[in-house]
Amino acid sequence: MKQEILRKLAVIGSEKRDPAFPEIPTLTDLGYKDVPPSNYLLLAPKGLPDPIFKKLEPAFRQAAYSPQFRKVLDNLNIPFVFRDRRELEADFPKHYQFWSDLLKEIGVKN
Repeated sequence: MKQEILRKLAVIGSEKRDPAFPEIPTLTDLGYKDVPPSNYLLLAPKGLPDPIFKKLEPAFRQAAYSPQFRKVLDNLNIPFVFRDRRELEADFPKHYQFWSDLLKEIGVKN
C-alpha cells in the first residue's frame, strides 16, 4: 500500500487553485489578504556593476518570454510575471514581511 508522505495544505503564490488539485484551497481562499506571488529569482553577487546588469537583464527577459520557457511553465501550471531588478528590490521587503508574519501566526519558530 502506498503511504502518503506529504500532504498539500494550500496553494501558495497564486490566487488560482491548481487544476491538478482543485480541492486544495489557496491562501486567499483561507482568508489571507495581499498574498504575494511566488518568486523564482536569478540572483547576482552584491555590488555587480550596472553595465553588467544592463546586459544580463534583457537577456533574461528574452529567455523568460521565449516559447520554450513559457511552455515549461504552462505545463507545470506556474504563473509568470517578469519583474526587473528595481521591481524586485521594491517588492522583496513586502514579501519577506508577509511570510514572516504568516509563519509567526501559524506557530513556526526560527
